[in-house]
Amino acid sequence: MDNENELTIAEAARLTGYSGRHIRRLVQDNGPVKGRRIAGWLYLVDRQSLLAYAEQMKTLGNSKHDPGG
Repeated sequence: MDNENELTIAEAARLTGYSGRHIRRLVQDNGPVKGRRIAGWLYLVDRQSLLAYAEQMKTLGNSKHDPGG
């Protein structure tokens, strides 16, 4: 990732409407969104990865909550 494509958790939250806590969970442990921990609870989030995830969730709509459907 490069600095131009990285967001803080707060910036990512403003951009997507997700909570900071949710974004951290998406980034942790090789989650669906790329990012890196820089210290303690401080993360930098890959902007393109985050936006791709948000678009995927928007496309899935309510079906994202129905693993059998």
